Amino acid sequence: MRCVDMPPRDDLAKPGTLLLYPSRARDPLTEKWYRARDKAERHAIAARHAEWETTGPAEIRRPMPAQRSTLVVVVHAAALGL
Repeated sequence: MRCVDMPPRDDLAKPGTLLLYPSRARDPLTEKWYRARDKAERHAIAARHAEWETTGPAEIRRPMPAQRSTLVVVVHAAALGL
């Protein structure tokens, strides 16, 4: 049985893949739970909050393939006078 908030293993194998979780944390002064505005990796949430929990499944973000910038080619061509 697979954990509900963990994606399949093949998605984790790709380098640069991010697993971003929605979360909530407890305010140390008021001791009330509040929902985070952003999604973050678990280690980043743990670094910011003493008491926290994830509230949903991970959002998987894969790196974008490198794209060649056409602006660099146009600027280079203009500099050479082509």
